[in-house]
Amino acid sequence: MSNAYGDSTEIASIKRCSIWIEGDDKISYGQDEFKVSVWVLATTWGRYEDVVTIELHVGLDILPAIHIPLIIKAITFPIEYPLSKDIHKPTIHFSLYSMESENRLQILNNSEIPIQISWRTYNKSKENKPFGLLIDTLTPEYPDNWSFRITNYDGLENPRYFIIKPIILKLEPKTLGYVTFSLDRTKELTINRNEQNNIVIGKAVGVVTALEPSGKFCIRKDGFKIKSTVVKLYSETRHSIQPNLVIRELDNTFQVSASEIYNSQSHNYTVTRLFTMCNCLRYPASISFKIGNPFFIKSLRTMRCGIRSGNDNIHLFHKDLVEIELQAIINMKQIHPPKMPTEMSPRKFERIGYLTAVCENSYFKPKTVATFKLHVYFPVLKLSGSYINFGQVVVTENKSINVMLSSYPGPERFVVQSVDEVFTVSPPNGVTSTRPIPLTITFKPKADEQYFKKIEILTTIPKDVIFLEVSGLGIK
Repeated sequence: MSNAYGDSTEIASIKRCSIWIEGDDKISYGQDEFKVSVWVLATTWGRYEDVVTIELHVGLDILPAIHIPLIIKAITFPIEYPLSKDIHKPTIHFSLYSMESENRLQILNNSEIPIQISWRTYNKSKENKPFGLLIDTLTPEYPDNWSFRITNYDGLENPRYFIIKPIILKLEPKTLGYVTFSLDRTKELTINRNEQNNIVIGKAVGVVTALEPSGKFCIRKDGFKIKSTVVKLYSETRHSIQPNLVIRELDNTFQVSASEIYNSQSHNYTVTRLFTMCNCLRYPASISFKIGNPFFIKSLRTMRCGIRSGNDNIHLFHKDLVEIELQAIINMKQIHPPKMPTEMSPRKFERIGYLTAVCENSYFKPKTVATFKLHVYFPVLKLSGSYINFGQVVVTENKSINVMLSSYPGPERFVVQSVDEVFTVSPPNGVTSTRPIPLTITFKPKADEQYFKKIEILTTIPKDVIFLEVSGLGIK
């Protein structure tokens, strides 16, 4: 018994595959069976062929030989990633909140021949091509060995987002090499990504090629016999981040008295307040702010950046405090005084402004950080009674009755208008507040007749008036 090429273990490392047989050369009788053991030692992947020949001798005659073809498929994967959690299926993850710019992956050629890994990358999306056509140069140094195949689309040599260096890596037997993965963040606005969590999923496919034949009996009829090595790629896009700011103050309302505005005699009345925001975004980002009328961002301030204009971007790190100076600019010509309420309800003019923030180069719309309100309170004067009847009063004598006057939501200056000497009010002007003050109304008839009058009590803002109706009968 013999194999056609007479391999031995000593030359296995040269031919990459050695085949030898073991059996008993003894006399068999009748229907006796005999066993033949075939041993194979392969030091690298490939498809190998050999033939086992069995000759039967009967006396001095030799019967026709029996030829048994052997096909050996060595499928051991030659590539390992020693430092990865899964040494055969590594994963590279670019985190949004980490500052790494690249990931270095260690690769081991665990075979007995030099190899070459040619990398292709693609982003996982619905737009992937259904198939690709590859022309395989099985051994680049021996151009006669080639084939072509239709296979899955393995992306581009020059990727748009995930970057691999080197694109072609050559490794000697049993040696280590490195491939570096990085990102081109400038492509984030145009790449396909998972819209739920804004993660880009991709793959790096390494086509493994032998740099020299695996032995003259190694036949690769269907292209690269070894499957490609695959590295899974994940990246959280920086362009998907949104600001995460929390206003520390609980009261976001600017409360202004209309009387103060009128008394200032300024065309535009300005109210300024400071607010503090805490940045809860873990990734450092450059953020800009905007707010709608009638508000205006005067300045921004952090410990790292100092004071900046409200129109400037400001670079924020996790847990940074941002002091924002907001101004409410009020033009009374654009404010229409609301009517005097009949019940104890606020009399105010209200405007709302939304403070928004957006990270630099983000594809998201600006995110609302907080809502600010401007309340211009117009004075509401309240009398304890709206009508007084003095009854009968002797001419040239007088009678006085007190009513209580109050103002809400706060102090307000008032003026009483009385054009005759029959009904007088004391004091004729002053300041009232939520604590009522007395107004003394005096009736002093001059003739024997019935008197009736509307007394006007005005605020310092024109057209804000309440009335007190008074009547009385003068007698002799």
